[in-house]
Amino acid sequence: MALMKIQTFQKRFVKGDAPDTRTVQGWIDKGKVYGERYGRLYYIDPDRPPETTTSNELVLKVLAAQGNNKGANNGAASNG
Repeated sequence: MALMKIQTFQKRFVKGDAPDTRTVQGWIDKGKVYGERYGRLYYIDPDRPPETTTSNELVLKVLAAQGNNKGANNGAASNG
């Protein structure tokens, strides 16, 4: 799915259950959900997994097997 404004994302929830705008902005800033920030505007893609930044070898193997090896070399130490 394409990027959407946080307000559009919030409309997917039952009234009163949507996360607060600042909460979603924090999730994007911390990498908990995939999103992009353009100046003061935030956009989220709730269907795209967040970027992977782990160096855990087992986690990297599982992600590679699933075809999701983004960031697989970020901080990964080689044992060779």
